[in-house]
Amino acid sequence: MKKFLLSLTLGTICLISHAQNRFSGSEKIYIYGVDYAPVKVWGASESPEQFVQAFREINDLLLHQADKYTYDRICGSASTTMNLDPIRRRIDEMNRDSIKINSAQTAPLDVETHLRSYALPESEGVGIILIAKLLDKAQGCGTYYVVGFDVATREPIFVREITTKAGGFGLRNFWANTVYQALKKTRIQ
Repeated sequence: MKKFLLSLTLGTICLISHAQNRFSGSEKIYIYGVDYAPVKVWGASESPEQFVQAFREINDLLLHQADKYTYDRICGSASTTMNLDPIRRRIDEMNRDSIKINSAQTAPLDVETHLRSYALPESEGVGIILIAKLLDKAQGCGTYYVVGFDVATREPIFVREITTKAGGFGLRNFWANTVYQALKKTRIQ
């Protein structure tokens, strides 16, 4: 058992070290925003179309309030380029019939397969994205995967699942707070 725990600890340290090295190097870092395409919503009365509009607006906040919705804790001081167009297209094309669910139970997302489905114009560098898993109105929280990945291969560099509290007035602000908290609490550097 001690050997297993030591092996697990060393593996985790190596993975974190690898992620830190990718962000401290000269690789270009792309921020792709918040992908709501796979999200499930539980316990909310708003329509799927209202949620889709809120998802668009939350991604817009990343641009218009970049000082608040900062990726600095994830990327450190590395310079980044934000490209929300691929995720905006995914949100516009998402299946509205599957957004709302009848319980707060969701299956884990196969992050590797999901990353391979991205149509990105960039061919190299590191991508950072939040992938929404569950917005639980009854508990007032949102669950996201915070993902760093190799743009060329779509292989994950790191994946963190994080649940944060919602809050604020109006549909957009209520759920935007979960994004703000996820960005604030996730640290790779």
